[in-house]
Amino acid sequence: MRTLPILPIFAVVLLLSGCASTRKVSRELTVMNEPGIFTLRIGSMEDITNRRRYEWVNAMGKATVRQASNVKSGIARIEVRDAAGLIVHSKSLSQKGSFVAAAGKPGIWKILLVLDHATGSVMFEIKH
Repeated sequence: MRTLPILPIFAVVLLLSGCASTRKVSRELTVMNEPGIFTLRIGSMEDITNRRRYEWVNAMGKATVRQASNVKSGIARIEVRDAAGLIVHSKSLSQKGSFVAAAGKPGIWKILLVLDHATGSVMFEIKH
């Protein structure tokens, strides 16, 4: 019996799930979304325009965002909202480093990644 590899199928589903895009995000998209830690990596992209939305469980109401992207051109931005919908972190991913997000309401936080004609690579991690 032949089985289909789940990871490539899952990656395609993630890429096509309800996000406006002028080009596909790199095939090197990796997302880890667990309570307490969220990590996103895009290994290589060229002139990508895309908006990705994620929900992340943060029971603590606080977070540190580590940004280690290499954006060569275009715009790559992250916005994090707490369970009440308030923005607790919003920065260009061209800014590298660790940033303490504003304290927020625990629960399901929303993460928005905005790419506008972005070239380079993206990596960020959010954890409480």
